[in-house]
Amino acid sequence: FPSTHVPYIDLVGRRFNIGKIKDVHVVVVNVGGEIPNVVLGTQVLFDLLSIRGIIHFGSAGSVSDSLRLGDVAVPESVAFTGNWEWKSNASTRGELKFGDFNLPQKGVNSLGSADFQKVKLYTSGNPSQNLLWLPVDSNWLAVASELQGLKLQECVNEITETNCLENTPEIVFGGRGSSADIYLKNAAYGEFLANRFNATFVDTSSAAVALASLTNEVPYILFRAISNSVIQGTSGPNSHYLATANSVKVAVKFIELIGKPNWVFKY
Repeated sequence: FPSTHVPYIDLVGRRFNIGKIKDVHVVVVNVGGEIPNVVLGTQVLFDLLSIRGIIHFGSAGSVSDSLRLGDVAVPESVAFTGNWEWKSNASTRGELKFGDFNLPQKGVNSLGSADFQKVKLYTSGNPSQNLLWLPVDSNWLAVASELQGLKLQECVNEITETNCLENTPEIVFGGRGSSADIYLKNAAYGEFLANRFNATFVDTSSAAVALASLTNEVPYILFRAISNSVIQGTSGPNSHYLATANSVKVAVKFIELIGKPNWVFKY
């Protein structure tokens, strides 16, 4: 329900909707899908209000057999895997060797190789840290574990049971997310991320939310519902709709769990 006092604030091209969900005070905003926009929108939220925590939800692509269409991933950490040191074509020392993907067989590739770089985390009064994996708040993960077994939406029309997924979606705890400013559909690179980093899903925003939250020393949690399989190349209108519906359902239920008697933010 929107606030009767200040239902929204328009700032930096975004609408920050103020109200309650399950009797918990919340601010809901679409920060954008690209990493620069996500960072900017999230930081404005911190600057605007006294935020207790960030719940980031939306869709993602699976790079693991453990995540099927409609499932909601609740990872323990996420990495920004778009920060590369691209080496010369003479170097063979990079983690990602493009020649390994030559067809019909591996060989030399003029693209050379690339190493994945850590990101620098700045927090007030502390030395900066170089991190690859950005951890999700452990206390919030413990609360989220109570969502185990929550029934997710399997069909677009649940009454007639039509336009359904082939599997029964579940909440999947643990695993790792990979974020980059790339919308990934390439199966070979998806397999590389899974094998090299044990990533289970990919998206374009979670690492940005993680970095902003850790910088501001505020807990955060991620609920990323699977709309497509990068490796299998499967997706569809039903999976996109149901991924959105399931990520929202899990986020709302989590808000209910953490809400009483606490508030997500104070104003």
